[in-house]
Amino acid sequence: MSNELTTFSAIDEKVLELYAQNMSRKDIALTLDIPLKSVNKVFRKPNVKSKLEEIIEHRELMLKAKHLEILEEITDEMLE
Repeated sequence: MSNELTTFSAIDEKVLELYAQNMSRKDIALTLDIPLKSVNKVFRKPNVKSKLEEIIEHRELMLKAKHLEILEEITDEMLE
């Protein structure tokens, strides 16, 4: 694994976010209206696996926070 710092643009991150949601590379290209070649280029960057893991972890944390918020709302409603 490379120790070099890899910079991911906003579009790179969006590509990886959609990929983390099980979207195919072709569908990502269509959704973002960019060439498939550009999507594939993102996956050739160093440290892409680490970035994908980071995105997935962040998404899981956000989902957990949302679930806790919903549970708190339900609990509050039940106590009223």
